[in-house]
Amino acid sequence: MRTIASISIAAALVLGACSFEVANPGPIPDDVLNDPGSWPALVRGVQYNLSRAVSIDAYYGAVAAKEYSTSGRIIATKLPLAFGQLKMNDMAGGAGTWTWSHGARWQAENGVERLRAVLGDGFAANKFAGQLLMYAALTNRVLGENMCEAVIDGGPAQPHTVHLTRAEAYASEGIDVATAANDPATANAARAVRASVRLYLGNFAEAATDAAAVPSGFVLNAPFDEQVRNLVVESNDLAIGGTFRAHSVWRTFFENYYRTTGDPRAAWDSMTSPATVRFGEFTNILWDFQQKYTAYGSAIRLASGREMRLVEAEVALRNNDITTAMTLINGIRTTVIDRFNDQPLQPWTASTLPEAWDALKRERSIELWLEARTMGDLRRWIADGTYPAMFTISDENNVANRVRLCLPITLAERQTNPNLSPNSNDPTNPIFDGSIAAW
Repeated sequence: MRTIASISIAAALVLGACSFEVANPGPIPDDVLNDPGSWPALVRGVQYNLSRAVSIDAYYGAVAAKEYSTSGRIIATKLPLAFGQLKMNDMAGGAGTWTWSHGARWQAENGVERLRAVLGDGFAANKFAGQLLMYAALTNRVLGENMCEAVIDGGPAQPHTVHLTRAEAYASEGIDVATAANDPATANAARAVRASVRLYLGNFAEAATDAAAVPSGFVLNAPFDEQVRNLVVESNDLAIGGTFRAHSVWRTFFENYYRTTGDPRAAWDSMTSPATVRFGEFTNILWDFQQKYTAYGSAIRLASGREMRLVEAEVALRNNDITTAMTLINGIRTTVIDRFNDQPLQPWTASTLPEAWDALKRERSIELWLEARTMGDLRRWIADGTYPAMFTISDENNVANRVRLCLPITLAERQTNPNLSPNSNDPTNPIFDGSIAAW
């Protein structure tokens, strides 16, 4: 861009031009977006908003899920001081999670209705319609799993599951449209989203059916390429650890787990030189920084066939089928190569239902680490009564000492939405015991 600008200025001087005034063409007229040539950009815009949303949702959700611990610069990063906590005063003014997540949802849903109006009967087999339907489902899943409540386009506060029922409806239509448009990748993505939300909503048989139809090798990522990196400030908030050394794997389940298994899905590293960076900005908190994302351009996974095998395993456990569940769990686990010994990971073993649940939840938390999924899993397992099997509860996995397992409505939304009050309902973890996690 600088080179082009320099050439343009030089050319103008040579030609004796005396004005460098540029006319701003103003906003693009709305009807331009009805042109099929604009539809790839509509989809790309949703991807941009969704990438930013998932990045920041994962950043904050990891606190409550204890996927990392706070180790520095809480003012700059808006991370909470207390280990594992996510309080209203930490989140209410931080509009990033709310703004980007709802921006992606609105853009996808608006795109769906725009194409529906423009295409008429042709909507049912249009590739871009299928993609926008899938992203409408996916953005609602992200909101439903992570937000405390649902607020749709300035409406009242509703249960967070409203987003999940919307996701299911969009995904169902998306599967049909993408299939008719001969777009199997989008159809698989929509089916994976629907399996996830059906699991969350308790539609277990339907979730297993959807999951079984998605190949294990399928992956849908939130892109963070160099172009997105240049557009998004700080791009991937979880990349490398950054200048502030604000989060660390220290004192989490993943610290010792990676040290003893070499599982690359839970990789972290540390620095010994200079000595000052062995610690976070907080005194005496070791800075063990995650290595799942090693660059600002690292993609965050949104849906996968590997997750689908774990969906099937969870449904099997709900049917008391330990053998099938453990086969599915270890079928995922043993495909991973230990970084330390260059061998497949050892399978989990279980002879009782609680042991099998423990293996399922442990494996799911490892597979989906730092992907904005685990906080939602903890909330749904508490809601359906299966939480106590989580990791054979130990201090670092105790959820009862966490005040919140969701991201609350932001202060900006409360102040500008006439259907809300600044003192609106403040959903908390239903098993919160009033204690605060110690370091």
